[in-house]
Amino acid sequence: MPAEIRRFPSGLPVDHTSLDNFGAVPTVSDVRTAAKSGNYAEAAWMLQRVLAAHPDNARVHYIFAQVLALQGKALSALSELNKAKGLAPSHPYTSDDNFRRVEKYIVQNACIYRDRKTLFALREIN
Repeated sequence: MPAEIRRFPSGLPVDHTSLDNFGAVPTVSDVRTAAKSGNYAEAAWMLQRVLAAHPDNARVHYIFAQVLALQGKALSALSELNKAKGLAPSHPYTSDDNFRRVEKYIVQNACIYRDRKTLFALREIN
């Protein structure tokens, strides 16, 4: 099977090249469905497509940050969250409490990642 064809959990093949040919941008519902089924890589791919079409959409950067965090990519998630903050400091797409909760989770995981990386580097030196 060609690399550009992925399988959703339902087993139905999806040809991503067809989306490229028609310029279709995934919807929030598409992303939510993929993420809720645990298919974070598919959700991330969709969000990249959306960001290519709408790079200044703070809400999409915020959602992408969450998906990246769920994939264990804390530093990338932090970068996306900072982009969302820069584009819409008042984050009208979510409540202050939700934003702070997501930010705290991402920052803590980014610090853990950084500390682990430093620890491994120190072990190699010693």
